[in-house]
Amino acid sequence: MTGTKDLQGRVKKLTVIGTGKLGEALLSSMLGAQLVPVSHVVATDAEAPRADYIAHKYGVKAVTDNRKAVAGADLVMICVKPQQVGEVLR
Repeated sequence: MTGTKDLQGRVKKLTVIGTGKLGEALLSSMLGAQLVPVSHVVATDAEAPRADYIAHKYGVKAVTDNRKAVAGADLVMICVKPQQVGEVLR
């Protein structure tokens, strides 16, 4: 298992799918711990206003298109409710 400090310098693109309570908490924690630079993060949300809020608050790129967001990602975190996973993965 890889330690969290091993993420530094190894993740060129992190995608966080879902920026509700769980996704925002994980995003905030990872950025706060400086595990991944802000410039290496893309976050997604189904709602454009929420994506805009996340982009403004954290300085990350935030979009509504999961497919584009995961392209080229080294690490993808799926942060949605279990009943939403199937739809998100389509």
